Amino acid sequence: MKIRITALVLLIALLCVNLCSCVAGEIIELVNNIWGVIFPNDNPKGDTNIYFELPDPERCTAHSIVPLTPIAPTCQTPGVAGGQVCQKCGVVIVPQIELAVTDHIYDGIKDKDCNVCGFVREIKCDHANTKILEATAPSCAVTGRTQGEECVDCGKIIAGYEIINSVEHTYDDADDDTCNVCSYVRKLACPHRITNKLARVEPTCTETGLTQGLACGHCGEILLAQQPIPTISHIEGDWIVDVAPTEEEEGCMHTECTMCHTTLQERVLNAITPESSEGISEGFNFTLNNDGNSYTLTDVGACVDTEIVIPKYYNGKPVTKIGEGAFLNNANIVSVVIPEGILTIGGGAFRGCVALASVTIPSTITSIGEYAFYNCAITSLSLPEGLREIKQYSFYGCDFTTIEIPYGVISIGNGAFAECTLVEEIVLPSSIEAIGKEAFYNMPLVTSINLPKSVRTIGDKAFNISTPDGAERTISMHNYVTKIGAYAFATNSNIKYKGTKAEWNSILIDPRNFQYNVSALDGDFVD
Repeated sequence: MKIRITALVLLIALLCVNLCSCVAGEIIELVNNIWGVIFPNDNPKGDTNIYFELPDPERCTAHSIVPLTPIAPTCQTPGVAGGQVCQKCGVVIVPQIELAVTDHIYDGIKDKDCNVCGFVREIKCDHANTKILEATAPSCAVTGRTQGEECVDCGKIIAGYEIINSVEHTYDDADDDTCNVCSYVRKLACPHRITNKLARVEPTCTETGLTQGLACGHCGEILLAQQPIPTISHIEGDWIVDVAPTEEEEGCMHTECTMCHTTLQERVLNAITPESSEGISEGFNFTLNNDGNSYTLTDVGACVDTEIVIPKYYNGKPVTKIGEGAFLNNANIVSVVIPEGILTIGGGAFRGCVALASVTIPSTITSIGEYAFYNCAITSLSLPEGLREIKQYSFYGCDFTTIEIPYGVISIGNGAFAECTLVEEIVLPSSIEAIGKEAFYNMPLVTSINLPKSVRTIGDKAFNISTPDGAERTISMHNYVTKIGAYAFATNSNIKYKGTKAEWNSILIDPRNFQYNVSALDGDFVD
């Protein structure tokens, strides 16, 4: 308490007595160091209140000042000036000031490299030292240049030296391909005087083919490019019996493509039912097929029956085929029953059987050969649905009154039903695509023919023959037909066409056709 009263008395004395400024300052510092006197606004002489605080016991009252080491600046890094700091409390008395980097130092005005840091400065060249660049003449191998001037110090072109384009090559004549100056070999346009054919490659059922092409025999340039030919359909062969049936177990058979041997169809053969020999014709000759499991009836042998019933089995194995020409020119037989299980009727099998009026064809038949029933007297016919093709002249000259082709048949061969003069009606399925040459030639009693949408091509004289007394024959067809052969229809044919006149004119029609009357199925023919 006494200390604080003493300080107060001193302070009052200080304020009352006009002391010199240096003495007052010392007294204020002394008081401040002891009691922590606070003068607002840092003005001890102002007319304001003075506050006293107890001093911080850890406060440094006598600084021990040491200098801070200066760092000289360089041309790469800045430096700092010297300063002062209290080594007891760490208070900076005089702060260090950063010094800017110095300029680079060079030996002379043309020296580019700084002696200190290696910095390379750019010096503008005055091109005082130059040399002449001689002109060069152009040739067909190199370009030329005009005369110019180059600075020796910096290498800059300071005058002239412009590029002169190279000159053209020099040849002896138009057919010379080597330049006389530089030996450059030019490519001359080949006259293609020598040509080589690029062979046609036929397509298969597994690989595409190529059309014939043409290449130059001198330069090898392709003159006519080969075009791909799409793969063709499999060619189905005869049925092959894999396992012959027995009385206890079923058998099996298959067909395959004759080119690539891909299996196309498979079928089960029913177990053998004991067959009564009663009514079955005997005396035929048979040949074991290549499969070793079935037989072919090869010829009539010793059989003299006129009403033929072909057996299903021979030596315990199925009969699957009637061989080619098996009953050729047999004028005695009047009927034939072909049993279930027969798959193929060979070409000309019943050709010339002029008395043969009745034929029973089973549903298992898949192929009827060419000329199979040529010039027979068959009056009616029911064809199986397994057929895909009716081959040429297979029913030529028969005595049908109606021809009904089952669905599934795609093509009718040349002359297949030609000269069947008693036919009054032809029924074609919607699977037919191609009608061959003279397929239905000379059928005068047919007055109406309806061609399905599936028909694409019609062969020469396919339906040609006039009706009796010049009666009109109506041919109905669709606009899917692409080709009509020569003399396809009779002169008195009226064609009802489902399409426009432009579509009719787009058909490839042989010019040897007659001028048929063409009208539209749905009304007047459109011009």
